Amino acid sequence: MQKVLPPVYVCCASRFMEINLEPLLALYPDIRTVVVVRGVHSPVSEADERETLRPSLSARELLKQQGIDVEELDVSPDDVTAVRDLLKHHLRSGWQDRDVLVNVTGGTKAMALGSLTGALDAAPGRTRAFLYFSDPWPRVKVFVGGDAETPLPRPALSLDQMLALRGYRILNGEASRAAEERALVRRRLTEWLYQIATTAEGAADTACSVLNNLAKAAGSLDRNRAFPREIPREKVDETVDGTDPNSLIADNRWKFWSRLVTAPDLATVLDLSSDDAAVVATEDALRYLGGGWLEEAVWLIARKALSEQQGAEVRLGPHLGLISRQTGRRSDDVRDCDVLVVAAGRLHVLECKTAVYGAEDRNSPNGGIGQKEINTLADIRLSLTGPYGTVAILNPRLPRRWNDHAATVMQHAREKGIQTWLGRDMDGQLRTALKAALQPAHSGSGLAR
Repeated sequence: MQKVLPPVYVCCASRFMEINLEPLLALYPDIRTVVVVRGVHSPVSEADERETLRPSLSARELLKQQGIDVEELDVSPDDVTAVRDLLKHHLRSGWQDRDVLVNVTGGTKAMALGSLTGALDAAPGRTRAFLYFSDPWPRVKVFVGGDAETPLPRPALSLDQMLALRGYRILNGEASRAAEERALVRRRLTEWLYQIATTAEGAADTACSVLNNLAKAAGSLDRNRAFPREIPREKVDETVDGTDPNSLIADNRWKFWSRLVTAPDLATVLDLSSDDAAVVATEDALRYLGGGWLEEAVWLIARKALSEQQGAEVRLGPHLGLISRQTGRRSDDVRDCDVLVVAAGRLHVLECKTAVYGAEDRNSPNGGIGQKEINTLADIRLSLTGPYGTVAILNPRLPRRWNDHAATVMQHAREKGIQTWLGRDMDGQLRTALKAALQPAHSGSGLAR
């Protein structure tokens, strides 16, 4: 009895190669040969490097680890005939006895059409073609050689693999894990702060202002001074009171402070045992007061919500380095992310802010939220999450009504595809998105909405 050989898998290179690898690894584990059609110009442009060459190289390395051989065909991305003829010749030369499975999701329209017609010419009656869909759930739809729709049974790519496909690597893996361990130790304090910041109108402004001011006070001390750093009691009183002449605002700050001094686990970041000073023990505690508490709260919520979903990963504070295609070493292109989430085969970036929305405040402990910040996040969306994931700003503070700049920034964010989850609605939008990611495959999944 003649042995049935597995089919050859044909796909077109894309900046986001998971549209090719997710269905391959999840549905066709027996395939051992992949032909990648890469669209490049002559001479090779920076766009070719970013959108085709680097992603396909990363995919080849990932597939090699799975025991899968990859053959690459470089063609003009706009010439249907050239793509068809090159693929047809390649398949007839070495794979004339194999079935062919064509994924036409990626690449240009010319590359997709040329790949399909080339496969049909080379293997008539033995070619199947499909499209990969991400919304409302990951699935493939066969439209040549059958008429079936199949959901992906599980996410096939890990966070590290999805980053590798984009040419990135987590640089501070051990530090990120250590930060997650510290976040678990002080989770009661984090949950306490998050509850205050998301349950009462105006409470977020008060809490964020006091905590940010404390961080500024400790950070403004001699930067060469080692930790722990002491904030004199009179400076603490001035910090809490602030300079706002509005007595109601000052009163609210003191009410928050009176509750803060009795908060659970406060001593892990702020030591108030002395009558003379408040002590910030470590640089990590300083970061926590300046907005790190919100990052840890979002990490805790996402971690709990996705704990039972197969393949889901949540990371706190990873630094991502772009790996050079030529040298294999990290370049100067580094992305600092607050919270990274992989759910249902999609990559999401959650940026947590406690500064006033619409402010370009360089002195703010965690930066302002202005057009420069939006442009940075738009670049992250372009290079990391793509059209299938989410980049969202989470801020428990609402923009100030009188701040026209905030309205401009929000409009800029919408135009760049950045979601903004603000004020008391922030918590609901976060939990709704995480709940959607928990839905079974046949009823939808993912953070992208």
